[in-house]
Amino acid sequence: MERLRRACLSGGSGEVQVPALDAWLALWHGSPETARNALQTLLQWQRHLPGDVMLSTSALHLHSLHLALQGQTNEALAIIGQVHGLMATGYSQGWRRTYIHVQARIHWRDEDAESLAMLLPDLARPRSAREWPVLDTGAALVQGQHALLRGDLALARQQLERAVALQGAGWLPVFMGDARFALAACLTAQGDLDAAAKALDDMLCEAAREHGLGLLLEPPGRLRTMWQRLESRLSCPAGAQAALRDRLASWQTEAAPADPVSPDDPLSTREREVLALLAEGRSNKLIARALDLSLHTVKRHVANILTKLSVDSRTQAAAYWHRREG
Repeated sequence: MERLRRACLSGGSGEVQVPALDAWLALWHGSPETARNALQTLLQWQRHLPGDVMLSTSALHLHSLHLALQGQTNEALAIIGQVHGLMATGYSQGWRRTYIHVQARIHWRDEDAESLAMLLPDLARPRSAREWPVLDTGAALVQGQHALLRGDLALARQQLERAVALQGAGWLPVFMGDARFALAACLTAQGDLDAAAKALDDMLCEAAREHGLGLLLEPPGRLRTMWQRLESRLSCPAGAQAALRDRLASWQTEAAPADPVSPDDPLSTREREVLALLAEGRSNKLIARALDLSLHTVKRHVANILTKLSVDSRTQAAAYWHRREG
C-alpha cells in the first residue's frame, strides 16, 4: 500500500495526484489526525470539482466512515445515502448494492439488528452479471451477522463459514468487512474458543504486519471482550497486539457520542452552535473562544458544515442559517 501511495506522488513536490487515495490510506493506516486532514483535503477537492462523480462518491463514502467511527451513525447514514443520487444508470447497476453494504457495515458496527434486517432483502438476492462478485461474499456475511445479532448461532455459523470460504477466493473490500471477525464472534458465543482464536489470530497478525486498521469498523465492544477472552490462545506476538491495541485506542479516544439530528437537518448539535455564531459574523477565533474549542476544531466544524450543506462559502452557510431560523 505504501508503494502505491508513493506512486501517486508527483516528482518531488509531494502533491498527491489522486486525492482520494491518500485519504483512504490515511484512514486504514494513519493516525486520527492524519486521516482527518486527508479527508478535509479530499472534501475540498470535491467542492472544487462538483461534477466529478467518482471523486464525489469517494469523498462521501469516506466521510460517512469517519462519522461512523465518531459514533455519529445518523449523520454517517445520511452522507452515504447521498451517493445513490450521484449515480448514472449504468454506474448504478454495477455499484448501487456495494454502497448499501456500507450502510450495512455501519449498522453492524452499531450491532443494530433491526436496521440491518431492513437491508437484507436487497443484499441477499442473487447478483446480476453487471455486479461485482464480492457481493456473493457480502450477502453471506450480512446474513450471518444478522443471525448472530439475533442469537441464531447455528444459522450465523453456517452463513459466516460460507462467507469465509468465498472470501478465500477474493477478499472483500475493507469497508465491507472481514468475514473471519464475525465468524470468530459466533464461535466465541458457541464456546468453540480454539476455532475462534484461530480466526481472530489470523486477522490480528495480518493487521499488525500490514499496519492496517480494518478492525475499526467492527463492533468495538464485541472486539474488546472477544480479544480479552481469547488472548491466552492467540499466537500473535504480545508486542504486536499491544501496538495494535494502542492504535485502535487512539481512534476510540477520539470518538464522540452521536448528537441528535432532526430529519431535515444534516448538522450535529455542535455544528449548529458553530453555524449560529458564524452567521453572526464571528471569526473562527471568536467562535473557538465562545465555545471553548481549539481553533483547529472550529476549522474542522466549519469545513464539515460547508460540505454537509453543499455550499462553497461562509456567506452561503450564514444565509442558510438565517433562512432556517428566520
